[in-house]
Amino acid sequence: VEKELREELRVTQEKWMKERAARERRAKGRGGGATPGANGSAKSKAKGSVSNSTMEEKAFAMGLQDVCPRCGAEGFAGADEQAEHLGQCADALRIKAYQQR
Repeated sequence: VEKELREELRVTQEKWMKERAARERRAKGRGGGATPGANGSAKSKAKGSVSNSTMEEKAFAMGLQDVCPRCGAEGFAGADEQAEHLGQCADALRIKAYQQR
């Protein structure tokens, strides 16, 4: 089961990386013009970061990562404890401090 989850995560990450590279190539080809809706817009950046953080959170909840992607907490006994932590991870100060690193 873990092997299947790791493979699924790897495939998802590769797909995301290919899409990101394609967006960057298209943005570079445009010359970075000031046209509305260019790939450098906040909306496209937010979309990419959301999917990446969601993927990291799923990997953490499955026990594939040791460090909480939100606050940086570590030292959990297993995937169940990690998933529980993720559901309760809401310490705004700790999350902000971890994201600024």
